[in-house]
Amino acid sequence: MRFNQFLSVLLPACLFIIQDASVIGQNQPVATANYRMAERFSPTKIDRMVFSTRVTPSWMKTGNKFWYYYKKSDGTFYYIVDLDKQSKSFLFDNHEMARQLTLITKDPYDHQNLPDIDPEFIRDDRFFRFKVTSTQMVDVEVEEEEKKKPKSWASVSPDSTYVVFARDYNLFWIDKENYMKVLEDEQDTTIVEHRLTSEGEQYYAFGGGYTAQMNDDKKKIEEEKNKRRRANIIWSPDSRRFAVIRNDTRNIKFMWVINSLSDSRPELESYKYQMPGEEDPAESELWVFDMEAQKGDTLPVHAFKNQTVNVPRMPRSHKENLEDHTPAIWLSPSSDELYFTRISRDLKRYDVCRVDLKTKEVTVLIEERMNTYVDTRPPYLFRINLNGSGLRLLNPGNYNHQAVVSDSYRYFVNNYSRVNTTPRSEVRNARGELVMELETADLSNLVNAGYQFPEPYTVKAADGVTDLYGVMYKPFDFDPAKSYPLIMYVYPGPQTEAVNTSFSHRMDRTDRLAQLGFIVVTLGNRGGHPNQSKWYHNYGYGDLRDYGLDDKKYGAEQLADRHAFIDIDHVGIFGHSGGGFMSTAAMLQYPDFFKVAVSSAGNHENNIYNRWWSEKHHGIKEIVNNEGEVKFVYDIETNSEIARNLRGKLLLTTGDMDNNVHPANTFRMADALIKAKKRFDMFIFTGQRHGYGDHTEYNFWLTADYFAKHLIGDYSISTDIFEMRREHKMLPSERKSD
Repeated sequence: MRFNQFLSVLLPACLFIIQDASVIGQNQPVATANYRMAERFSPTKIDRMVFSTRVTPSWMKTGNKFWYYYKKSDGTFYYIVDLDKQSKSFLFDNHEMARQLTLITKDPYDHQNLPDIDPEFIRDDRFFRFKVTSTQMVDVEVEEEEKKKPKSWASVSPDSTYVVFARDYNLFWIDKENYMKVLEDEQDTTIVEHRLTSEGEQYYAFGGGYTAQMNDDKKKIEEEKNKRRRANIIWSPDSRRFAVIRNDTRNIKFMWVINSLSDSRPELESYKYQMPGEEDPAESELWVFDMEAQKGDTLPVHAFKNQTVNVPRMPRSHKENLEDHTPAIWLSPSSDELYFTRISRDLKRYDVCRVDLKTKEVTVLIEERMNTYVDTRPPYLFRINLNGSGLRLLNPGNYNHQAVVSDSYRYFVNNYSRVNTTPRSEVRNARGELVMELETADLSNLVNAGYQFPEPYTVKAADGVTDLYGVMYKPFDFDPAKSYPLIMYVYPGPQTEAVNTSFSHRMDRTDRLAQLGFIVVTLGNRGGHPNQSKWYHNYGYGDLRDYGLDDKKYGAEQLADRHAFIDIDHVGIFGHSGGGFMSTAAMLQYPDFFKVAVSSAGNHENNIYNRWWSEKHHGIKEIVNNEGEVKFVYDIETNSEIARNLRGKLLLTTGDMDNNVHPANTFRMADALIKAKKRFDMFIFTGQRHGYGDHTEYNFWLTADYFAKHLIGDYSISTDIFEMRREHKMLPSERKSD
């Protein structure tokens, strides 16, 4: 066969093979990062496209009524709802309000652009008044003198006889007459105060709240301790007694961060911070004070070493919250008995107790014991008979619900949505029956900008049995013929999960990131949110580093099997705080699967994270020797221990003033990577706490650049982040540099 004849035979076959490959789904990889689409859905722009998404009822003093406001693209409207009449009406006419405000203030208003109105109802709720600021000086008659606002430090007794507060680490009180002087002039030298305690001292104070934001400046400490402060007390119903918990933090060691951006020289900030496993020789004390006898005493509540004590409070009604003062009242009709709870340091033992204040005898009413930890959570909304029968769901439907119950318990406001539905609000009665529709969120501007709802999905956990629930976010210009890198946004919990169940306009970590050209997914994991089951919630107990990683990896693989548009060879992962910890752990445990990670503010070293979260969710072992001495043993795996496993691209970030997850977590991780001779990237957000504050937008584009560079191969190389500069009005000099 001649060569040209060979080509004539081979070429059709080659063409057939190429055509067949396109038929079986050889998706083309994304080649360019869509910065413009991500910039279109910045938080500033979303604020112009998404307005009210839920009804927040503001209850009124008379009747079974509330008012609320709701903003849409055609303005903000105010309504009043009468539940007994099952009616909803406008609080005022927007056109008439605009006309009157324009006449009074001389500033122009129209019905779509009114000032914020916060009505204060007066005269049995028949009238309301509000404040508005004018750009001019105008003379307006004030019908009633404005009432003096109560002081935030004042703990007023239920009968208004006593006002208790803390100062100089001790407790004081004043009577009603002197409190009225305070409301007129807090510096009045004729105010008579009475001392209740004298043994309080720094870090062992009555009332608490003295150490927050204090540093080593002795002058500042003196100024702070002499201020009147809220005492955090709980009153008996008849005002005869009150309870207060006194904590001894003198032996808790300090942590420090440095404010490098302070006005003068860099400033050291000190704060008490207890690490997991550290010895705590102090015990919480429960004191009860008798106001008639003018003295207090401790109660014999100790049962477990390093226990936590709490005094439950009577729930406050909506109407009570409208009063000038709403005292905290303990959960008992009598001033001669007090209920309290105590939980052991390992959180395995929880008691509900009653103490007779005359005899100081303590009775245990309820005992809870668990091999992991006792946890309490607020319910979704149900009703049940007192004998345990007749359990009934009151807000049914495949939605996430937030309910606000009226004081009469006859009605509740129900806000509900899913990630893929428009938020709605309604009123239902105590039988769960619909009473009236209230609002549907206006998403028209968002949809017109190209927004599309994400897609919920279900996969199996790595055990092949447990159902896991997640959400998939696609680019709004999604092309099923393309192949997109996959990015997982993670937060391990265990107190929650990074999976939105309701519609959210906070899109930076999900919808918005996807616009650059990624499929972004969130997915629950065993050991996550407690609402699924106690077994599910506690799955990671004792294995806080690795427990969720198998499920994340297997879930991503299942999605890739279902969808040809997912490029499973280019998988990224990122998260903040616990998500920063988890994303780095994923890179180190599955280095051949996860290729790129951005880990922000991660608690990579949980042995230096706070005691309460780490000991609760990982566990701490209590050991009692033959002499009855109790010690606590804590051991946990860290990311630094497996730094040698890194193969992909890793960006670590932290705020240099993070006093939650201390920067030392990130620095120790970086040090381990350096010692393992690994290339990685690191970024410090200057002057920022745990949430990155006003550097949040910069953090988004830093993350976007990193994933675009290493997963797509196309990213911005301009020094200026033009997408951020469009967020504010540019100066002439900035325009020239464009």
